[in-house]
Amino acid sequence: MGLYVPSSRLAFMSGFPQESGNVFLLSQSGANAGEIVGGLAGRGVRFSKAVSYGNGADLKAHDFLDYATADPESDIVAAYIEGVQDGRAFFDALKRCAKVKRVIILKGGRTASGSHAAHSHTGSLAGSIEVFDAACRQAGAMRAETMDELHDLVVAAATNTRHVTGRGVALVGGAGGGFAVLSADAIDREGLTVPKLDKAAVDKMREYIPVAGSSVNNPIDAFPPEDRLDEMLRTVATANGIDMVFMSPMTGWPPRPPQKSDPEDPGTSSDRGQKLAEKAAVQMKSLADDTNTPVVGLLRTGRMAQMMGFDNDAMSEAAYRAGIGMFSSTARAARTVSRMIEWKGYREGLPDIFGDDDSESSSEVPS
Repeated sequence: MGLYVPSSRLAFMSGFPQESGNVFLLSQSGANAGEIVGGLAGRGVRFSKAVSYGNGADLKAHDFLDYATADPESDIVAAYIEGVQDGRAFFDALKRCAKVKRVIILKGGRTASGSHAAHSHTGSLAGSIEVFDAACRQAGAMRAETMDELHDLVVAAATNTRHVTGRGVALVGGAGGGFAVLSADAIDREGLTVPKLDKAAVDKMREYIPVAGSSVNNPIDAFPPEDRLDEMLRTVATANGIDMVFMSPMTGWPPRPPQKSDPEDPGTSSDRGQKLAEKAAVQMKSLADDTNTPVVGLLRTGRMAQMMGFDNDAMSEAAYRAGIGMFSSTARAARTVSRMIEWKGYREGLPDIFGDDDSESSSEVPS
């Protein structure tokens, strides 16, 4: 399909954002490239360049990886790849790129049926997924299992989710005991934990949170007075054994649903949703910055999202601009964090690409 370069006003599909970002995309599929750009754009991500290169008859994956390695506008590299024509050239280029950039690859054709489809689509011989996995691990790149996971990992790699180091989760703002129970199950399944809070933290919160109808032991199923909300969040984020905070957006209690649009001001409801999203994004960023504890955002859906008055699209974009990753479920957030920890584990000995300073992404191609 060709090139998408926002800074040059060049795109191969309509509707792509005109603003530039720091994510470089290469894809053997035009449709998948469009889905990645469109899906991630809705979560706030912006792209430096995207290349839909088809069957690689002329330029191949390793050529674009080398370009991305040397591109100062690109810090994250996302890829959809079906097959590799020159294994050694690809592996060497992947090593060069993953040494200095955050590289996430979705491999198509990983099953017998998928391999047959890939051969029909781009003429690719999909090859062994075990060999491809080993190449990614040795190079320091991350392989996504699904399209959703690719999206989630890109968001994580671009936000403060990438700073998570431990496995202890404080779960805050569920607005419902059942949600907290299922969320704790999802967190445990991914090898993370929801530890009980230490007595000092619990006692401090009990000074202004009543016992009846609330839980402050973790998960935190409680809404303090609005003027004590930030205090509660900071107490939780700095408690012993807490490495990150999973939280739904919170702007006070009780939640106030958006008002019906005024016929003379049709933007009333959406404007309020946007303002709530921006307020919640600032709150989460301040919490992360002040406590040095990564904050991972959880979107609510259906009736609960309506009751709390948030526009999820606006919330995702506002949070991303603030450096906070938002995820559509606790299960996806936990899976993403677990994969990020795994990714860091097998990069031991390679340069740190997960820090705040994106200047670590070198514009020189390493040997």
